[in-house]
Formats: sequence, structure tokens, C-alpha cells
Amino acid sequence: MHVIVKTHSFIGVISMLAEGLFVLTVSLSGNYDDLEFVGYFNDCSVAIQYFKEHCSEHKAASCLLKEYSN
Repeated sequence: MHVIVKTHSFIGVISMLAEGLFVLTVSLSGNYDDLEFVGYFNDCSVAIQYFKEHCSEHKAASCLLKEYSN
């Protein structure tokens, strides 16, 4: 499934599922105390690629199986 997302000024099409198996969160500080939800993805490689391309202001990312995320 492809969805259109808007992050800051970027509008594009990515492969992200509304109920994917993996959750991507990002941290501005890099210490993971301020995690922000980004979305659900099929796998972590796609999630981390999305982070690298669209979340440059964030210092760290975490990709976890949805069942292990809070």
C-alpha cells in the first residue's frame, strides 16, 4: 500500500502501511527521551531509509516490532 504523507514541507509517496509490523520513532536530542512517532513500516530497512531522507533534523531513530513498542 502507498500513502501520501506530509512531513514539514515534504509531500511524497512512500511505502508505509497503516498497520505495518514495525514502528519508526525519531529523537531530536539523540538520547531517546523525546521519541516522536513517525509511522508503521513493512520492515526496518525501509523505515531507516525514510528517516535518513526525511528526518534530517532528528539525531536518532528507533525501529521496533510494533508489539515491543509502547
